[in-house]
Amino acid sequence: MRLLSALLLLLWAAAPARAASDLDGLLGGLAGPASGGRGEIRVEERILDADGRRELVVRLVPTGDAKLITDPAASIEVVEASGVRWPEGTRAETPPADADYFPGPVTLRLPFEQTGPGAIEVRVEYFWCFVDWQCFLGEKRVTRELSAPAG
Repeated sequence: MRLLSALLLLLWAAAPARAASDLDGLLGGLAGPASGGRGEIRVEERILDADGRRELVVRLVPTGDAKLITDPAASIEVVEASGVRWPEGTRAETPPADADYFPGPVTLRLPFEQTGPGAIEVRVEYFWCFVDWQCFLGEKRVTRELSAPAG
């Protein structure tokens, strides 16, 4: 009986170590492909002035083994804004595409009219993958301060 009790105690004590090992393997798999492939999506933003019109421009740049997925679309949406009007709406997204991945960087534009000093905060959402590996939802909040308009 003591031998059976000792064996059961040993198995019970080993179970958490085995579960931790399984969890480590699972979490390691989430980090990327075993081949060492890496990548990310870099989010760049700026305000452009052209022909009397202002635009918040957000560019999504895949690096390394990362690819941007075409469906669902990448998008930007205004979360909060002051000192601006949105003549074409407060959301922009990539148009439908015939491929699974965009061939390179993606640019999204939100035209606005500045009415005074203020700020713009948008949420950028995109879906991306390590090619032939695993896909993720990317989200970033971008805030731009706007000084008083010239003139």
